[in-house]
Amino acid sequence: MPGFDRQTVWAANVNFNDVDSTQFQHPPTVTTDGQLLIGSTIPPNIRIGTLTASGGMVITSGAGTIDINGAGAGTPTTYAADAGSATPAANILNIVGGASGVHTAGAGNTVTLSLSAIPNSSLTNSSVTLSNGNNITITGSPVSLGAAATINVSGTTDHCVQLGNATGSLTSLTNGTTGQVLTAVTGADPTWSTPSGGFTWSVLTVDASFTVNTGTIANKAGLLTMTLPATAAIGDIIEITGINTAAGWLIAQNANQQVFIGTSSTTLGAGGSIASINIRDSLRMVCVVAGANTAWNVLSSMGNLTIV
Repeated sequence: MPGFDRQTVWAANVNFNDVDSTQFQHPPTVTTDGQLLIGSTIPPNIRIGTLTASGGMVITSGAGTIDINGAGAGTPTTYAADAGSATPAANILNIVGGASGVHTAGAGNTVTLSLSAIPNSSLTNSSVTLSNGNNITITGSPVSLGAAATINVSGTTDHCVQLGNATGSLTSLTNGTTGQVLTAVTGADPTWSTPSGGFTWSVLTVDASFTVNTGTIANKAGLLTMTLPATAAIGDIIEITGINTAAGWLIAQNANQQVFIGTSSTTLGAGGSIASINIRDSLRMVCVVAGANTAWNVLSSMGNLTIV
């Protein structure tokens, strides 16, 4: 039977459920492996309970034993690396830097990894090989870290325009001459050509024939005679103005040529002409009938002209 022996309480089991003390039925309450007597602020103040595992801990209860193990599913026991694996020893796992500039530092619950300058000698491939290409020449290859290579455009001609082609290289276009312009050609390389058109002026002091698309400034001491061009194209322009004496200028005609000024006209052929009266008289006309038997229309004039 349970009882007291001096200061020792002895019994086969306990029951602190605070049931009616008049009853003599107090079934034992500690009946499972791992049960413990645990204090409580709420009556009954002594209760029967068990330990609860958390945070990856594993609790294994036996007959009179409780095994608490920290190697549960939440706590790694092996750490895999790029090469091999590591297992903590005495609950310590070392994290150290390598020989390639990797460093570690621990403080509190933090491990910091840092990377310092990596020496070229520690790299497996510390150079780059560069190859020549179309119109590209490289010197200094292979290039080591910290070194330099030179890349030059090659196979071109001085002062020439470079053209691309289907092979991915460059072709030097033959250089043009002074005053020429580059003209596009559909489906082919562009070509150099001398631009047509424009209008230039010349000061003349002797009799001559007109040059189409050119202006004449008469500066002869006496009368300056300018003969129409032997041939001309539709749209060709000639102009004349004077800066000499009042003798001025005279436009002569070749056979079968004629000049029209409004409703008036010169005599057809060499017998017709137009002449200035005053020193600054001027005239501008355009070819309207091409060939040798040209006809010209006066577009504008300044002064009172003599029409023969």
